[in-house]
Amino acid sequence: MCIRDSDVTDIYKGNDNEDDVLNTTLSILNRIFERVRRGDINDAGYEVLDDTASCEPFVDRFTDAVAGWTMTFDVLAPNEMTIC
Repeated sequence: MCIRDSDVTDIYKGNDNEDDVLNTTLSILNRIFERVRRGDINDAGYEVLDDTASCEPFVDRFTDAVAGWTMTFDVLAPNEMTIC
């Protein structure tokens, strides 16, 4: 999630950095998902169930001009707890 550039005085469609923020945050989420799915985190025993994730963009969600993406996916975590 990033703060958008909302101090633009000559407003027209695309005159802020909303597209850049959405592109950057989606790239970050893709990288995180792939690291969990196939990278170091997976090697530690964590697995993504169904190898799928759902992403949804948001703009102006909070009091600041914030934009980004939410990602949802299920992770199976190892549990080495034993009952004594």
